[in-house]
Amino acid sequence: MKTYEEKLQELLDNKEATPIEWSQSNEEKKNGYTETEVTFKYKIKTPVKK
Repeated sequence: MKTYEEKLQELLDNKEATPIEWSQSNEEKKNGYTETEVTFKYKIKTPVKK
């Protein structure tokens, strides 16, 4: 499994992927931290199945 850094770099390097939107949600935790979830939506041509 790739790290999130590797996956982000893969998306940034893919010239066929068109970014559509991104979103972020935060959840405050009782321990003084906040968990952040970020979602990226990309448009890419569907691969041809053989």
